[in-house]
Amino acid sequence: MEEIGTLSNPIILVPESHLAGIKSFDLYANRDLLIKCSRLSEEGKTGLNELKYEKENDFYLSNVISNRFLTFNEVKIALYLYHKLFFTLGEVFSVSRTSISRNNSGGAASINVGQMGALCIGNYTSTVRTGFFEIDKIESLTELLKKDLGMSISPARLTGFLLNLHRFSYITLTYINWYNTKNGLKELRDMIREHNMPSSECEYYTMGRSVLKHIRICERMVKVDMSDKWYKKSIK
Repeated sequence: MEEIGTLSNPIILVPESHLAGIKSFDLYANRDLLIKCSRLSEEGKTGLNELKYEKENDFYLSNVISNRFLTFNEVKIALYLYHKLFFTLGEVFSVSRTSISRNNSGGAASINVGQMGALCIGNYTSTVRTGFFEIDKIESLTELLKKDLGMSISPARLTGFLLNLHRFSYITLTYINWYNTKNGLKELRDMIREHNMPSSECEYYTMGRSVLKHIRICERMVKVDMSDKWYKKSIK
C-alpha cells in the first residue's frame, strides 16, 4: 500500500461540521451528538450553518460550559484545545505515543507516514499540498494534558473524549490513516460505486485506528450561539 501523508498522497482533512450534510461528505463520522442533544432539529435546522454567524463575537466558551452533556474532562480538553489551536489551522498530535520520528532516508523509524521527515496535508476542496507538519516536532497530547492540566488519561479514553467533541462539533478530528488520504478516499468512493457499499459504513474506515490525529477548532462553534439550544436533561 502506498505511504500516506506524502506529496503524491496527502492527508485530506475531514470537512468542517457545517458542511457535513453535503452528500460527498457522508464518508465521515457525523455530528450526531450536536443534533441529538440540542433543539436544532425541533427548530427545523440540520446543522450550525443554519444559525446566525456573528463574525465579531466569540461564543466558544459559553457553547462549551452551557452543554450539560459534556463530562468535566471533556470540558477541560475542549477549552484547552481552543486556547492552543484557535489562532492556527490545527495541529497534528500523537495520542498513543510519546515520541514520533522517521529516519533521514524517509523510511519508517517509529511510524510509517510522511515524506522526508514531514507529513503533507491537503483538504477536501483541493488535493494539492496545503501544509506540512514536521514529524519529529509532533507532540503527545496525553503528555501535554498531563503537564499543563495535571490530567492523567489513557490513550483510549482520550480518543473517546476527542471523538465526542468532534460529534458535538467543537473540534474537527482527522485520523491520519490511509482512508483519509487522496488515494484512500478515491478507493472508498470506488467501493461505494462498484460494490454498492453504503456510504454510512465509510466512517469505520475514515475513523480507523491511527497513532496521529489532526485536530482543529470548528469555526462555526466559535461564531454561532448554541448556549440556549442544548437540552437541559441528559438523553444519552
